[in-house]
Amino acid sequence: EIIKDERALMPFANDGLQYFNIAQYQDDNLINSASYPLKVDTLPPVVPTINISNLQPRIGEMVRFEFNSSDSMSGLADYFTIKINGGLELFVKDSYQTSFIRKGRVVATVTAYDIAGNSSESSVIINVQ
Repeated sequence: EIIKDERALMPFANDGLQYFNIAQYQDDNLINSASYPLKVDTLPPVVPTINISNLQPRIGEMVRFEFNSSDSMSGLADYFTIKINGGLELFVKDSYQTSFIRKGRVVATVTAYDIAGNSSESSVIINVQ
């Protein structure tokens, strides 16, 4: 297919290594060509596991969260995010520490990201005593 514009939409059928080939013609004669490898990744990382130091902490007690995930295509980004009860999304490495000031049910949601920008999330329920 010949494209005479500066933009082209490149749909790929599968994830993995694909090749983008480009050719330059002048007067119907090939004068230059190149092939570029592209790694296509539309799959999310593995759903993150969340390890918690205490699922039933007391008010004011420190709780440590540790996260883990993997991604076989582009690799994991160097951060996760955590939201407590749907609040502010915090960017963290692979762990987070906090305490709670009220009794009750708390939902912590952790999101893992890969380098291609795909994401997956998991949640855990904590009962603050």
